[in-house]
Amino acid sequence: MCWSAPSARSWPRRSPTAPAGVAEANFRHTIAWESVLLLGDAPTVTAARAWRDAVWEVELLARDGSATDGLPDLLHRANEARDQFYDAARGGLGVSGGSVAQAALLVDRLYPRHSRPPAQR
Repeated sequence: MCWSAPSARSWPRRSPTAPAGVAEANFRHTIAWESVLLLGDAPTVTAARAWRDAVWEVELLARDGSATDGLPDLLHRANEARDQFYDAARGGLGVSGGSVAQAALLVDRLYPRHSRPPAQR
């Protein structure tokens, strides 16, 4: 699936029922993203983009609220993307100590045993 960032016009407008902290969270995200762009090396920025896009997919599904069948897969992809980001960032910073990957450890929380992603069965 090809994914591009939603434009400002495509985002649903803030409604009275939207969580109060959405605007603050978006602001903090923007500041953090600018820091990654400024300080991250190319592999870290590439991995950060993949993680950001995976999280946006989860957010769009949550905002839509109509279909949740694909939610476990989207969350797993976001977890894997986060692992790849941490691996790239730690490598770029010269941090040793092995992997801090979490996606494989979180699979049991997302899937019943019979519906796990093929690599996890």
